[in-house]
Amino acid sequence: MKIEDSQNDVPDALTRKIEDSRRRLRAERPRVYEKLMQYLEAEQDPARRGMSLIDFAYGFDCNFSCEHCCTDIFKAEFGHRRMSLEQVKRVADEADALGVFVFSLIGGEPLVWTDLDDLVRTIDPSRFHVSVTTNGWLLTAECARHLASIGISKVNVSIDSGFPAEHDAFRGRNGSHARAIAAVSHSLAAGLNAQISTVVTHQNLHSEGFQRLLDLSKELDVCLDVQVATPVGKWLGKLDGLVDAADAQHLRDLRARYPLLRRDVFSTPGALGGCPAVTGSLYIIPSGDVLPCLFIHISLGNVLREPLAEIRERGLRVPELRDYSSVCLAGEQCAFFSKCMTKTFSAASLPLNYQDAFDRF
Repeated sequence: MKIEDSQNDVPDALTRKIEDSRRRLRAERPRVYEKLMQYLEAEQDPARRGMSLIDFAYGFDCNFSCEHCCTDIFKAEFGHRRMSLEQVKRVADEADALGVFVFSLIGGEPLVWTDLDDLVRTIDPSRFHVSVTTNGWLLTAECARHLASIGISKVNVSIDSGFPAEHDAFRGRNGSHARAIAAVSHSLAAGLNAQISTVVTHQNLHSEGFQRLLDLSKELDVCLDVQVATPVGKWLGKLDGLVDAADAQHLRDLRARYPLLRRDVFSTPGALGGCPAVTGSLYIIPSGDVLPCLFIHISLGNVLREPLAEIRERGLRVPELRDYSSVCLAGEQCAFFSKCMTKTFSAASLPLNYQDAFDRF
C-alpha cells in the first residue's frame, strides 16, 4: 500500500488534530519538527523508513499493581536499577543522531521518579518531543503545570474502562478512575497534549466498559490510543485474550464513529502505519537492554556496551522485524508469534537474548 493510498484511511477529525499539533511543534520545537519532516519524507519509501520513537523505561518503580503489567516480570531482576544521567545523555545523543524525534518516558510510573526533572533536562526537550505515560494518580493540576514547565509535551493517561469500578478493580486502587479522568483534564488545562491509553482483549473489546471509554474520549476530545493484548508480563503465555482478525476489523470500523481512535498500525497523515518495532521504534529498559518493543521481550543488545545504531542494524537483519507488518507482531502476527514470541514463555530469564530467539541475525 502506498502512502498516498493510506491517507484515505485517516479520519478528518484526526487529521485536523494532528496537523494542529504539528503546527505547534513547528513553532515551539523547530529542531524536533525538522526531524519529523525528514521522517515523513523517508516514509514515502517504506524501504527507507527511519526511527521515530524511543520508549524509555528509566525505572520500573510503580505505585500500582495492575492486572496486565507487562514489566512486572523484570522487577525481580532489575529492581530499582537506573542508568546514570551521563549514560542517559549518551543514549539520547545516539537517538538524536538516528533522527529519533519522540522520547517516551514509561515505567513503572514515571511520576514517582524523584529525579524526573533532571532526566528530562538531560534528554533535552529542544531536540525531542518528550511524553510521559502515567496512571494519573499523582497528576494533579500543579503537577501538570510543572510537567509543561520542564518541557514535557504530551501525557498518556492509562484508563482501562469507562466504568470506574472496573478500572479501579483492574488497577487495584479505589478512586484511580476518578483521578485518571482528572489527570486528563489537568493536562489539557496546562496546555499539554493529552490522550487516553488502553489495552483491549478479545473479551473486553465488545464490552460496555470499552464503549463508555470511547464515549469518554469523544466527550473530552482526546485521542484514545489502543494497544492490543499480548502474552507478556503478568499475562505471560496467556493466549485467550489475544484479538483475532474480526476484532482488528472491528477497531477499524469504529473509526467511522470515533475518529480519534488510534493504533500505531493505523496510518496517520504522511505515514503508512504498521508495526513500528525496530523499523520505527525501540524499547530501552533500565539494564540498558534494547528490545524491539514493550511487548517483545527479546534483547537485541545493550546500549551501555555498544552503539544504539549497531543494535538497531542487528534487529533489521531479522526478516520478521525488518519487513513491513500491517499488524502487531507481538499480538497479531501469527508467524512471528509462533516462531519467536513463544520462546519467551519458557525462558529462564527475560529479556531473552537475540541469539536464542532468532534463526538469523
